[in-house]
Amino acid sequence: PEGGCATPWAFDVGPHGKVWVADPANDRLLAWDPGHPERPGQRIHLGFVPADVAVGPQGSIYVPGGKLPDDNHHLRLYAFAPDGRKLWMGRVLTDLFNAHIRFGPGGILYSVDPRHGWAPAIDGNHRPLSLAEQRRRVQPYQPVPGSGRLVVSTPLNRPVPRDWRVALAT
Repeated sequence: PEGGCATPWAFDVGPHGKVWVADPANDRLLAWDPGHPERPGQRIHLGFVPADVAVGPQGSIYVPGGKLPDDNHHLRLYAFAPDGRKLWMGRVLTDLFNAHIRFGPGGILYSVDPRHGWAPAIDGNHRPLSLAEQRRRVQPYQPVPGSGRLVVSTPLNRPVPRDWRVALAT
């Protein structure tokens, strides 16, 4: 367990090139420093199963997850300092374990749920938003850094889409 990543699930690259990988089999995050692929340079033992990972512009690490099966329908969002200290815990609007989190304009972290859309999980001060506030601010398209949004569409007349159209819109 202290060696490599047993079950890489999700990853993100921090502002200085450090690669963070979620290892749900061992309830931890592993990080590799640029130029040192031989072994992880940092570990954060979480105490819960990570569902995704996103690194903010200032190096803070955000991880949605839960204690399976206990928290299976109550995902939490955890924020960690770059050194691994837990900063806070909040909630995300989705209850789907494999839902993604991504940063959008202004360094705001969003979570996605197919029933709701993309909801901001944190405010401009990097503090968690309430579920009510997340619901109020939901949008149908994925916000992306800058002023764009990622638009994905499929034909409505097919039960299983074979054709996906993706565009970056402003």
